Amino acid sequence: MCAGPVFVSGGRPANLNIGGMVDGMLRRAWPRECLMCGAAAGNAFFCTPCRRELPRAQPGCARCGTPALPGRTCTRCCEAPPPWSRACIPYAYAWPLDRLVIGMKFGRRLSWARALGLLLADHLPSGGAELVLPVPLHPVRLASRGFNQAQEIAAAVARRHGLPLLTYGARRVRAPPAQSSLSAAARAENLDGAFSVSARQVTGRRVLLVDDVVTTGATAAALARATLQAGARQVCLAAVARA
Repeated sequence: MCAGPVFVSGGRPANLNIGGMVDGMLRRAWPRECLMCGAAAGNAFFCTPCRRELPRAQPGCARCGTPALPGRTCTRCCEAPPPWSRACIPYAYAWPLDRLVIGMKFGRRLSWARALGLLLADHLPSGGAELVLPVPLHPVRLASRGFNQAQEIAAAVARRHGLPLLTYGARRVRAPPAQSSLSAAARAENLDGAFSVSARQVTGRRVLLVDDVVTTGATAAALARATLQAGARQVCLAAVARA
């Protein structure tokens, strides 16, 4: 883990900031309340009993994370492996985690994004990745929402593991139609060519892609392919939950 500050693309520190230090001092004086039950949680976002109740994902494929024999590669990945080398998706998109994600995205609760990012960071092994790349939003959706939830989650992961955060490492250059009503194959076709990744920032590097929720994996796969095409040595995927 890096000993000094790590800077975000664009000049902001990724793992050291005065605001975070002040926040830590305030939390020691006034403990944080658990996001689920409201009990005192110290410096954490969840008390220990509530954290234990979060919906863990079923043991999954070592490559894509879908339910399979623990540590084994599923049949689909054997036949058509995804563009990332491994995936870490520790939770299921179910109560109460789904309410936290929805509240974060549409209620603009940015502190909840940090809470989710720290949950994810605790499940990621140290070492391996050299930088963190959040899944970008199209500028129109970013302007509407006001923030990119994947970037907020990724920032917490980057700080915890002392890695650079590529805030502007990728762009969504094409806004696809809504994905929710499409099949997995249609989603993949819908996202073809949707991302542009900075070759200068990823060439020869091991990149960790971060998103909030993975459904079919089409978005992550499109970004992973673009990242590899830009020259990345390896791409891994991390997301808080699988729907």
